[in-house]
Amino acid sequence: MRQATHLRAVSDRIETLIEEVRAIGDPGARETAEELVRLLVEFYGAGLGKVLEIVRQSPDAKTLLGKLERDELLASLFAVHDLEPRIQESAPLVQIGSARKTATPAAPAIPARPREHVGERCELCAQPIAEHHSHLVEIDNRSLLCACRACYLLFTHGGAGGGKYRAVPERCLDLGGGVLTEEQWERAQIPVDLAFFFFNSSLGRMVAFYPSPAGATESLLPLETWQEVERANPALSGLSPDVEALLVYKRPEGFAGYVVPIDACYELVGIVRRHWRGFQGGEEAWRAIAGFFTGLRSRSVEAGATTTVGNAT
Repeated sequence: MRQATHLRAVSDRIETLIEEVRAIGDPGARETAEELVRLLVEFYGAGLGKVLEIVRQSPDAKTLLGKLERDELLASLFAVHDLEPRIQESAPLVQIGSARKTATPAAPAIPARPREHVGERCELCAQPIAEHHSHLVEIDNRSLLCACRACYLLFTHGGAGGGKYRAVPERCLDLGGGVLTEEQWERAQIPVDLAFFFFNSSLGRMVAFYPSPAGATESLLPLETWQEVERANPALSGLSPDVEALLVYKRPEGFAGYVVPIDACYELVGIVRRHWRGFQGGEEAWRAIAGFFTGLRSRSVEAGATTTVGNAT
């Protein structure tokens, strides 16, 4: 119990120090401190990986790895560095002649989706987190992970963690009411008044989705249509792949557009799933959607009022 309390205090202190680093006024000093943190994390991650390699070569590997996996502290450290204290099985051989028939299909064009609720704990280090917390996207399976601030900040730079995770940024930009045209909307074949667009790095292209009672539904997005929209809205050139999206709300006065974190899109998807009734949605659903956009506008800045792009935190 005493050790657990001490480790919790250490974790809290690390998170506080990381926040202080982020608040350093001198950009050069801040970048140096952040690089130091990243290099230390990579260094110790490499050390943990080497420990696992040595343990796997031991005659008692299975027993030792089981002990490592059951240790709460070590398990959280392994998770942060994307390491698994298990016996690694060799991948099965594939006959060249049958490769075309049995090859793994390309990653589906689905956006990041929230995992099943597991309680208010960081899904990397298992530390308790507040109700309102940061998220990471796990690129391989398009999942959103709840993260404490310390773990979140480790992945705010490209390439951290081998590129497996990306921090969902917090910026919200209001692009105004003419983000695209009726013709472009029709070409994207979006049947409702809401949609979001983001770059799927697994597929190497932009994708479009709209909220529906069944969840996020993909719609065809012709490449030339997106190129037109991007040329008309320079702020979209700074969208961070996988973790930022263009969210569009079709209104009588035009198409309102926002640059938002991908988790905001899934907050909206959840609202639609919970409240939508019948073909038109119902008064309750549209009242909840209006409330979502009221909150979004209150925390957004106009696109021309900021030059920050990517993982702004």
